Amino acid sequence: MSRSGRIILGIAALVVGLLAGVGPAGAQQKIQFRIASVVDASSTVYVGTDYFKKRVEELTGGKVEVVVYKGTLGKGERQLYEALQLGTLEGAVISTGPLSGFVPEADLFNLPFLFKDTAHAFKVVDGETGAWFNEKMTAKGFRTLGWWVIGTRNTSNRTRPINKPDDYKGLKIRTMESPPFMALYKAMGAIPVPMSITEVYTALSQGTIDGIDGSLPAQLEFKHIEVLKYAAVTDHVILLYPFSVAERWWKGLPADIQQAILKAEAEARPIQREADAKYAKGIEEEWKKRGKVVTHPDIKAFQQVAASIYPQFYDKVGGKERIDLIRKIGVEMK
Repeated sequence: MSRSGRIILGIAALVVGLLAGVGPAGAQQKIQFRIASVVDASSTVYVGTDYFKKRVEELTGGKVEVVVYKGTLGKGERQLYEALQLGTLEGAVISTGPLSGFVPEADLFNLPFLFKDTAHAFKVVDGETGAWFNEKMTAKGFRTLGWWVIGTRNTSNRTRPINKPDDYKGLKIRTMESPPFMALYKAMGAIPVPMSITEVYTALSQGTIDGIDGSLPAQLEFKHIEVLKYAAVTDHVILLYPFSVAERWWKGLPADIQQAILKAEAEARPIQREADAKYAKGIEEEWKKRGKVVTHPDIKAFQQVAASIYPQFYDKVGGKERIDLIRKIGVEMK
């Protein structure tokens, strides 16, 4: 065969190889799996994602390359959910706060005082209710691999200590983009201000808002504590963070890759949850060391206010029956 003929055959072989996803060395091109979150790099979310990355790459023999963006994309949670829905991002570990804008039933997990503790929340999302919700997610372009957590939601502010619902009157409180959060603060006489977490530090510093609804660890991670003085521990919402992927991308994966990813998430989930529980234990003392005032209000009055807003969300979150079922699980738990 002539030299020109060999060159032509070589080019043809290279083209076929590239079309088949094979590079010049014969190695299969890696599947890219980008995961993002908005929380600071010190968050326990990344204890989970780092382990997940390691296991996915091990279980797939390097066929999948996991890239974790640790709060570095400069986007809010709503933008990340949009990216998942559009398929421009493969995965994200972000809260349920703005998710109801895409999947209305997500507000179920934003109802205040729905869960008695994290164990109750985990039993619910790991069970039938979690499966029910994932069907709603996939219909809107998302898939939930599993449920992670970043503590509980409380309220911190720069103005005064909180001991009863009336103490919120007139305060401008940053909330997540979630109707139940806004309804709760309105019912207590506060002025809810939905805002991306990335904008909060500046808003607090400039006095645009008086306080923030969020976890005490998050206020440390985002440095909000520098401009806050008071924290009220009410634990009114378990801060669940579903690990979600783009459904369109997921459907295009080979079955063995899907199974490897599911296995890795199932292994990473308890590691992340345990890390978060350990991290949360010393947070209150850290606040006090920094000269902040931490109160523990009697939550009965807060629970009564929360109960008053539930009926307006029954039709949106799966009905009163779904809420009653969740509460029954909590009662039956020791």
